[in-house]
Amino acid sequence: MAVVALTMAALLVKATAGFATVASSAQRVTLVQVRPRFGVVCADAQVRSVAARIRGGGDAPLDAMRSRARELGGVLATHAWCAQPWSRRLAFLLAFACMAVAKVVGMRASFALARAIDCAATLAKGAPGPLLLTPAARALGAHIGLRVGAVLCEELRRCLFAPVAQHAVRSLSEAVFREAHEKESAWHDAQPAGGLDRVFHRGARALQTLLAAVCFNVAPTIFEACAVLVVLWRQCGATVCGCAAITFGATVAIGVVANEQRRAVYAEANRCDNALSSFFVHSLRTHELVKLASAESAECAGYAERVRRLLRLRVALGRSLALLNAAQRGAFGGGTLAILLLALRDVRSGRLAASKLVVLNGLLRQLSSPLQQLGSSYTAARQACVDLGAIIELARPEVGTEGKPRPRLPQLPADLGDGAL
Repeated sequence: MAVVALTMAALLVKATAGFATVASSAQRVTLVQVRPRFGVVCADAQVRSVAARIRGGGDAPLDAMRSRARELGGVLATHAWCAQPWSRRLAFLLAFACMAVAKVVGMRASFALARAIDCAATLAKGAPGPLLLTPAARALGAHIGLRVGAVLCEELRRCLFAPVAQHAVRSLSEAVFREAHEKESAWHDAQPAGGLDRVFHRGARALQTLLAAVCFNVAPTIFEACAVLVVLWRQCGATVCGCAAITFGATVAIGVVANEQRRAVYAEANRCDNALSSFFVHSLRTHELVKLASAESAECAGYAERVRRLLRLRVALGRSLALLNAAQRGAFGGGTLAILLLALRDVRSGRLAASKLVVLNGLLRQLSSPLQQLGSSYTAARQACVDLGAIIELARPEVGTEGKPRPRLPQLPADLGDGAL
């Protein structure tokens, strides 16, 4: 299994590198020139632009990264916490509590099943009394109840978090929309409407993605992995715990490395999506000129070419995701087999009860899915930071030549009346 996992990982890295090469060498076809800050640009380019804007030039990557981190943190704190009423703040904290309870209850369910197996082994054949009153039946009932309780806590967490995330997205969208209306006409004339619309909606969704990925995927998975390692250390010893740590690290490393390779293809797909939207809007706006020049066939051919390029990149993303899932499942399956074999050795020597194998299998199965999604969540969080940075640039007030913000126009009274104007 380990050999298969390493082979799949090598194929995955090679395939994603090839996809990235194809994406980087693909020809950029845009009908109107899209300004870089409204496209999906790499994080390094955005970091350099932030540093140049703050310091007036130069290249200070570390200071720029800290500045961008503070800026993104301020946006998250403003729209996800400060702009929320106290009822939604309480719901946000309760969602965290439900998440922690669901993780702990799910782990306790495996121990309840192990207890049921131990009690079932001691049942005497033909023992009097109803079966439902035996300790084994009670332990099985506790196991099922804990499993259902964990699922209910997860669903309650989703219900509590959904209005918080939607309110944060609405707050950010309204702020950006208001700032876009306050910009001058020359700014609007220089922007492609289709690409601007894509950046606006993608940046608004990025806030929800970042909140969900960091608060309810990355942090809970790290907490659960640490808790499982502590349980394995106390129940099975350092050898099994070390094997589990290596398995967890290999699974996460494969996901992070492969998703970093896929991120270049994802960014290129976003650029093609922006170009496609800009082409569509501009072609419909100039339909009279197209008809006058009898260029309908050329316009349709150009649109079809952009659609084919976008579909080709999305197919590449789908194939790389399939290879990633296969490599991660192979690595985690090989590690799980090694852990269970080590535990079986301890069972044969009498140092470990046979029911503990059920506990180990349950804990590892519960952790397998979020652990395999950790790499994807990390990459999604990074891409969300890029998209959120683009919409922050969109909402940034314009600065005049003297370095001062452009003055706002005065608001006219709602009721002009006679001679009020």
